[in-house]
Amino acid sequence: NLKSGLIHWDDGMYQLYGIRKEDFESALDAFWRTLSPADGARVREELQTVFLGKKETFTSEFHVTSTDGTLKSIRASARCFYDDYGKIEKLVGVNWDETQRKEAEIALIASAKMASLGEMAGGIAHEINNPLSVIHGKAGELMEDLADGLLDPKKLAADITKIQDTADRI
Repeated sequence: NLKSGLIHWDDGMYQLYGIRKEDFESALDAFWRTLSPADGARVREELQTVFLGKKETFTSEFHVTSTDGTLKSIRASARCFYDDYGKIEKLVGVNWDETQRKEAEIALIASAKMASLGEMAGGIAHEINNPLSVIHGKAGELMEDLADGLLDPKKLAADITKIQDTADRI
């Protein structure tokens, strides 16, 4: 009830927020005290936008910190009721814990990033290994020619140029 400033929570809400009913003067106090400071201004702004626009519904996601220090991701959804003058009277809604879903999303994103990094590393390794094979092969040919006494200055210059060009490519 926004006109009286009172919020009615059932016992499940206190459990969801990880707080004890007797630790707070009102549920409104409990809500604002547990709301993450990083989310507080945004949630107030979202509520004002809904109320000023006389919207029928309010939805938001935010974080709360329970009395034991646990940070939870909460999703809220409510229906808005206005008086005959268009002023907000009350919100009736539900909140639910999104913490596990958010953590799973974060883990999935991290996993996707690692997979992308692995693919990129594999591509880089491939791009380096191919020219290294050329360098290794040319050096082997030169060693054979040296051992056989067959070093031709023109072929030697061409092979050295090929090795230098390939190293530059890497």
